[in-house]
Amino acid sequence: MLKDIIFLERELEACKIELALKPDFNLLDAFKMLDTAYMGYLSFTELSSKLATTFELDTIGIKGLESMQLLFDRYDSTKDQRLSLAEFCRAFTPLTQEYG
Repeated sequence: MLKDIIFLERELEACKIELALKPDFNLLDAFKMLDTAYMGYLSFTELSSKLATTFELDTIGIKGLESMQLLFDRYDSTKDQRLSLAEFCRAFTPLTQEYG
């Protein structure tokens, strides 16, 4: 279990860095693209469905749902099953200051 978590952390950080290096990517635009209801937050269901349809990510299968739940457990600081813009940015900003 701990090995799985460490692997996922490394994989997640690599993905965050890859996104940060894309010159046409910014978190505010990404958030706005996913928050089509203009609520100022992304619910678990909304984010799962938007990532599945927009980016063709597996968020519906068992592994995908587990990954989404881990994301919310870790970054939803208010524990309301919603990601605010600040929480979303924290979730997708690389930990490495060089890329953050």
